[in-house]
Amino acid sequence: MRTTGLDDMSFPARLLESYDVLSTDSLDAYGGAFRVRRIDGDGEFETARLCAVRKASAKRTGRTTITPEHFQAEAYAMDFLNHENIAKVHESFIDSTVKPNVGVLVRERADGGNLFNELAKRRRFEEYAVRKIAVQLAGALMHMKEHGVVCGSLNLETIGYKTAEKDQVIVLSMRNSIMIGQPAAFTQDYNEYDVENEMGELEVRTYPVGVDLSYVAPELMKPGNRRRTPAADVWAFGAILYTLLAGYTPFIGDDISDVVEAIRKGNFTSFQYDLETWNGVSKAAKDLIGGCLRVNVKRRFSIERILEHPWIVKFDNCAGSINTGSVMGHSTGTYSESGEHSISHDESDDWGSDDEMSRHEFRTPTPIKR
Repeated sequence: MRTTGLDDMSFPARLLESYDVLSTDSLDAYGGAFRVRRIDGDGEFETARLCAVRKASAKRTGRTTITPEHFQAEAYAMDFLNHENIAKVHESFIDSTVKPNVGVLVRERADGGNLFNELAKRRRFEEYAVRKIAVQLAGALMHMKEHGVVCGSLNLETIGYKTAEKDQVIVLSMRNSIMIGQPAAFTQDYNEYDVENEMGELEVRTYPVGVDLSYVAPELMKPGNRRRTPAADVWAFGAILYTLLAGYTPFIGDDISDVVEAIRKGNFTSFQYDLETWNGVSKAAKDLIGGCLRVNVKRRFSIERILEHPWIVKFDNCAGSINTGSVMGHSTGTYSESGEHSISHDESDDWGSDDEMSRHEFRTPTPIKR
């Protein structure tokens, strides 16, 4: 029941009865994550995530509030799933002896840190390293889908390396997870902005707050869509691949409304805009990203199609290219030579033109939240 450099009163007694709280990993608007070690365990470090838990109230916004149902939905999903690329939950509970109540989720630790911090160190990832992450992440998404779960929380901060060797990635958080076909256990807040339509009239548009918009699918920009599908995870998957390969997020703008409009239209920063980066990336990788970032959910790649994609199935690391042919019973064909996958118009699968040729400097992908 001891801590190191931390106030014992900050933690539930039930946690301190079983764990040494050693250090702070991170703090956020909901609570924080802490490095812990079970007192009677084998010495392995784990991560305890704490958050304030309050009953839903019309007087309180949802952006920094976790309801008991919300907390329990994530804990249930992560405990229910059993996959090598999803962090294992050791225990979870809500301490109701304090106000506000405190939700505690103790999970497997990512000793190698998360992808956000790793990208800040590397500036950008080599393609072979991104493919290694993609294969593991796609497998985790397939496992979730097979068990009726939508993650809903994929971004660079919720994916980490299991060990310091950084060979295996694990999904660390599923805070916005839902069961497929079921309404979400949480209430999402939205902000509004005005945009001029083709008739010159102002329209009110919305976007969710308290989340990183860099990885949010366009169908989730509107209120009322509580029954999410695996297609939202596919969009996040594509945005993650893009960001790791480029070193910046796919959708940019001068302000938040510009970013949201780009997401709504699927207008990610062209592969032709940064030739220095994207000329060194295989066309197969760009094809996969383009297929994941389609606005039309029906035309967006499914998780099954991702797993069958030649870049995932058969990759030549030396040449940075793929061998086309028959993959899992599907004809893969060949890839166009012009370089950019156009997704602005969902009826088109053609590779785009060479209109924009200016360079795009590296920048750390700051989470876009409002």
